[in-house]
Amino acid sequence: MCSRDLRSSVGLISLWPPKTLEDFKSKYLDVYEQTKNTDGEAAASIINEVDFELDLVQRDEINVAYILSLLAKMSQNQSSTDPDKQAEGDQQRKQIFDLLGSDVKLGSKRELIERFINEYMPAIQPSQDLSEHFADFWAEEKQKQIRDICESEGLKAEALNELIESYHFTGKEPLSETIVSDLIQKPKILDRKAIVKRVTEKLMSLVRVFDDDMGDI
Repeated sequence: MCSRDLRSSVGLISLWPPKTLEDFKSKYLDVYEQTKNTDGEAAASIINEVDFELDLVQRDEINVAYILSLLAKMSQNQSSTDPDKQAEGDQQRKQIFDLLGSDVKLGSKRELIERFINEYMPAIQPSQDLSEHFADFWAEEKQKQIRDICESEGLKAEALNELIESYHFTGKEPLSETIVSDLIQKPKILDRKAIVKRVTEKLMSLVRVFDDDMGDI
């Protein structure tokens, strides 16, 4: 990280809570002391660690695309033959999992993202595009969820996809009449309110998990 980047990162302090400011002020003082008597490569490694942690506190930018960028850095380090880089990658992995556990916006996505990290990333080669693999995984999981909702609620699959698209276009939850008309079997009058409420909740949950806060991926 060059001096310009360092100044830019430090410029973020006006947005941080007091405790965060004190933590990173201390961190930079530690870095200064550690780099005075270290060679260039070791100093760069220490600075990179701080730079990664600075990334993690930019909470207003956190979305799935941002997590993927952190995972790419982690993967690069973990695939290195350099033990120091591998250790740095392991530390980054812990930081990412901590972030997933603490960020409210990502709470609904946490289980899926962690499963991707644990079960899918080990098979991805460093030369392969991590974002493409994640997009395929995400689309497959979304379709599974759509099928589950359709089967459990007796909805037409194409109709549920249309409800999702309509919500993204209008920003409004579907009308009760629309949901009822999309059911394979029309429910009794007394059952309609409960069914509509249940379908709406499942629809909004699916949108929160798979569509909201994704970023540019």
